[in-house]
Amino acid sequence: MQNDRPIDDSYRLERRDRLLETVAQVTPNLVLTELFPFGCRHFRSEIIPLPEASRAQSPRPAVVCSVRYILVAPSKPNCGPEMVATIKQYYDKVLIHGDPDLAPFEKIFPLAGEITDWLAYTGYIVDPPPPGATTIGLGRNGVVVSAGGKTRLKEATWRLLAGPSLPDDGFQNLRSLAPGGVVVERARVYFRALLANCALSISQGGHNKIVSVLAPKARAIIAPYAGGKETGQTLHAGLLRDRGALQATWGDKLSPERPARAVDAALDGPRPDAAGIQTDGTSVSAALLAGPVTARLSAVS
Repeated sequence: MQNDRPIDDSYRLERRDRLLETVAQVTPNLVLTELFPFGCRHFRSEIIPLPEASRAQSPRPAVVCSVRYILVAPSKPNCGPEMVATIKQYYDKVLIHGDPDLAPFEKIFPLAGEITDWLAYTGYIVDPPPPGATTIGLGRNGVVVSAGGKTRLKEATWRLLAGPSLPDDGFQNLRSLAPGGVVVERARVYFRALLANCALSISQGGHNKIVSVLAPKARAIIAPYAGGKETGQTLHAGLLRDRGALQATWGDKLSPERPARAVDAALDGPRPDAAGIQTDGTSVSAALLAGPVTARLSAVS
């Protein structure tokens, strides 16, 4: 459902046509798809007409895929070859927002060798802590839980950040259940400042959550979600754990004692250092995107 309307074939055709009309009006220099064709394949009938239509434009826009580092494993054997064929037919570049020294893309996508000429690593796109975050002191030495116990941080303030998808009645119920020393609040724009000052961050292993702890070098525990077909969070957390960037505790083995041991293990080690992990993906991505756009504009000037 979208806007109380079933997403059927006619709705998909309408969305496709609106995209094509927009491209015709804007005449872009760049068409950028996020994740597709490595994911979001159910939108294929809506997305593929964009690069097809771009061929008729002059200058033809550069067509680029922006893909987060860790992918969910393809669910069907034919998915991988189809992804490769789509890249070769329609795309000029694939920007991989990750670090090849942590794990080359072929470890995540086994057919990467067939599209080597299209691949470009950018490093992680990481928002740095806001200026003055450490001097503000917001959340200093507390525990940020985003999604106590018998640990050395049991006397610290534990701050639980509830996301926007949690209904208000559930949020209010959590607040009413919080014991002393536990603050329950909605996730806010000062999240990065909290991470810059906290003693420890605890969260699931979504891409944004993981990269958010790299820049402030926050001690972190990740409990990756592994339900359904999700495999990426477990792989990503394991790679970074092996590099000493965080602690990980697996969801299928959770008990009160396991996270508590992970808390103490995180405190026993030095504050993680992101050195050696590429985190300048914003500037690298901008430069890589500018290249094919400039080339096309120069070709018709």
